[in-house]
Amino acid sequence: MGCSPNKPSTPASTPATTTTAATAATPIASSPTASLPAGDEDCTRGDATPVLDAAKVAGYAFHRGIGSRAEEVATLADGVSLRILHTGCAHYVERFIFLTKGDASFEKDGLARAAKLVKSLPVRGDRAASAAQWADLLSARVAATPAYVAGEEIVVIPDFSWLSVTQRTVPGGTELDVVYDIAL
Repeated sequence: MGCSPNKPSTPASTPATTTTAATAATPIASSPTASLPAGDEDCTRGDATPVLDAAKVAGYAFHRGIGSRAEEVATLADGVSLRILHTGCAHYVERFIFLTKGDASFEKDGLARAAKLVKSLPVRGDRAASAAQWADLLSARVAATPAYVAGEEIVVIPDFSWLSVTQRTVPGGTELDVVYDIAL
């Protein structure tokens, strides 16, 4: 039972919603995910659900897009901005985009920074085991040889799910991109 991209999951008149720590779900006029193609109500994954514990971060918002798509935004305790993009259905991705200050070399410490950031994520209770596993896998790969190459897949479950990490310089800092990719 996969996603069929042409079948809307909600009526056309139903707006995308956003949830913040301070408000209930309310319609939003424009969300980066609101203009994405329609999803499918029988999506294998189901609707995207929040990863972060809203009470433990600043500026939290969860924007539900169309179908199984969503975006979470927050500022972590150390001032790092975080966007989590939720996409996909039978094959889905959670993309954690950390915006850190300054310009750093990925080859020098990118993977170690990613492991530290994932380990410190204030996740909801139902996501704690996954986040801990990912942080452990990233940390183990830091010490492994040969050296990690940006974008290389780190297996979580063989033939089923993996992580990858990349980095890019952007105005105001560096984006460290941790991708969890899973095929159901």
